[in-house]
Formats: sequence, structure tokens, C-alpha cells
Amino acid sequence: MLDYMIKLPNILAWDNVLNVMSSAMKHLCSHAPRISWRLQTEIWLSILVSYGIEGLKNSENSLIDLFCTLLSHAEPEQRSVALQQLGRIIMSTTKVDSEYTTYKQNSLSSGSTVTSLLVTHTWDRVAALAFYDSSMLLRKHALALLTEYIPFVDRNHLQSFLGSSNSILNGAEQFSYAIEQGYLTRMSLLLLSRACLYSAPEDIALIPECVWRKLENMQTSIPDQ
Repeated sequence: MLDYMIKLPNILAWDNVLNVMSSAMKHLCSHAPRISWRLQTEIWLSILVSYGIEGLKNSENSLIDLFCTLLSHAEPEQRSVALQQLGRIIMSTTKVDSEYTTYKQNSLSSGSTVTSLLVTHTWDRVAALAFYDSSMLLRKHALALLTEYIPFVDRNHLQSFLGSSNSILNGAEQFSYAIEQGYLTRMSLLLLSRACLYSAPEDIALIPECVWRKLENMQTSIPDQ
């Protein structure tokens, strides 16, 4: 039934059926007896995302709940599906906004309301994957997604991130010399720098002093060319 409904032409009033479809996807991804059945969520979400989510302004809560379920799923395949589809949403929204609008602080455009809500409500889960997931591949994908989240996330989350940036850098450095030649540390620095670009000047003062000292030490440790 879901396969039939989700492939209907885009004349369907998605707001009327998304709640039911999201509930069905949540149930199947957790309770279907075969992983191939549980991973049907990838196909369904891919089709749904291809239609665009900004028209779902009356059903965004069910979509948020579905993504939160997938991001917290015990199976890495489901977490990967969520990261991939969230990345598609961010890319499509960024492309549209860059064509028709200019940048605003903490938001790309007033039209990306659903995307901003989705980012705000999934930020903590994506951050947890980026710094603590057991899969290094998922950590890399989550960290890249978190960097793309920055223009959409609200000020409170940015302030919290800046204030805890020392622990975030420490978490990345635990693996930086043994795995991926410092990839996580470099991505963490990119994330921090982008957060600064989209933060108010007074919020940057929330960055702990030890972070600035660490950045200075990194700079001085770079060999002269």
C-alpha cells in the first residue's frame, strides 16, 4: 500500500496522509522481520524527499519524529538512511535559496521553515552520531551534515555548540592521529569556523579560552613550508 501511495503523482495532498505514512515507516523500520523489509524506508523517504518538504507545513512533526527514530535506530543502516536523506534535503533547500534569496543570520531564507524545524529538532541526534557513533563512516557523514546544518539551526543551538566546543574538539582528537590522518579534527575545525560565521559577535565570546589556546598551538605546530 505504501509503495502505491508514495508513487502517486504529486497532486496528492501530502498533509492528509503523511502522518499515517510516517507511522507506518516507523513501525516497519523497527519491527519488520527482515532487514531488507526494514530498509524499505530508504526507498520511501527518497521518493518523499524528491517531492520537496517545504509544502508539508502542517505535517512537519510526523516527519521530524520519523527522522529522530531513524537517527536513534540500533541498526547503522537505518542511521545511514537518515543521514543521507537529511543531506539531500539540506542540499536541495540550499540550492533553491541560493538562487532566489540572500543569506540571513542563522537562516538561508524565510521560505525554509520546515527545513529549519527539521534541523533544530535533529541537531542533537546528528551531533551524537558525529562524535560518538561506533561507525567511523557514519561519524564522518554526520559531521559533514552538521556543518551543512549551521545556516538553518537556531541561535540557542549555536550558542550551546560554541560553549561546548572544547569537549567537541577533544572528542575528535581522540582519533585524529590514528584514524583518517586527522580528518575528524579538520572537520571539527570547519564546523567551528562555520558556526562562528553564522553567530552574533557577542556569542563568539562563549567559546572557551582553552579552545583559542589550542588553536594557537595548532598554528605554531604547523611546519614552515
